[in-house]
Amino acid sequence: MRTTRGFLADPRSISDDLEQEVFLKLSANGADVLRRFVPREPGSAYGYVKVIAARVVYDYFRSKAAKETPEAARAADNIPARDDAARRMLLQDIDSLLRKTAVERDREIFWLYYANGMTAKEIASLAGMDLKPKGVESVLTRLGLSIRKHLAESEGKARGSAVP
Repeated sequence: MRTTRGFLADPRSISDDLEQEVFLKLSANGADVLRRFVPREPGSAYGYVKVIAARVVYDYFRSKAAKETPEAARAADNIPARDDAARRMLLQDIDSLLRKTAVERDREIFWLYYANGMTAKEIASLAGMDLKPKGVESVLTRLGLSIRKHLAESEGKARGSAVP
């Protein structure tokens, strides 16, 4: 629900479908994704399922956006007001920048923290992160500085002057 709120004003309209998708992903291939998971700390299984659920939501909206034309996207009922559209565009710009400049793990850390509200400790406990909470915080700090610099440069170019 938390991840879906970033895309829809009222996430209840599709929550049942997305919950079903998460269940299907978890149970696919004899629940192989759950069988391979090795918990490192208490609560890490919850974080693991949370990441899978967030990925299902992102995949759903990514595929939906790819299918829609710009006219259809504007006419869709679930497109929020202008401020939300600007926010979505900013998030898309940030994601595009992260895809170009950051490794996949760091990009995932960024979205787990900022979009899903996970703490550095929760992120560090996920399988495959191979970081301590301080390492996650370092990644977040580095990416935040990079994004702020990029946005400042973009704003300077939009105004017609380069930022030093």
